[in-house]
Amino acid sequence: MGNDYKKVITVLKLGEDGVTLNPAGELLDVCVGANYLVENRGCLYASDGMGKAIVALRIEPSTGALSLINK
Repeated sequence: MGNDYKKVITVLKLGEDGVTLNPAGELLDVCVGANYLVENRGCLYASDGMGKAIVALRIEPSTGALSLINK
């Protein structure tokens, strides 16, 4: 059986009801099972899930879309 992990971070937006989370996009081929995320000043930092790298992502203020800054 092969590796079933997806290299993806899914962006969710809070619904108007303040409870529901709705998919707003995905960023592919960045992390394998990122297990730690933290937001700071418009950037999202994630572990790569393998304990070998930290990934820095920019959060687009108007859409919440993510783009890779560095790994």
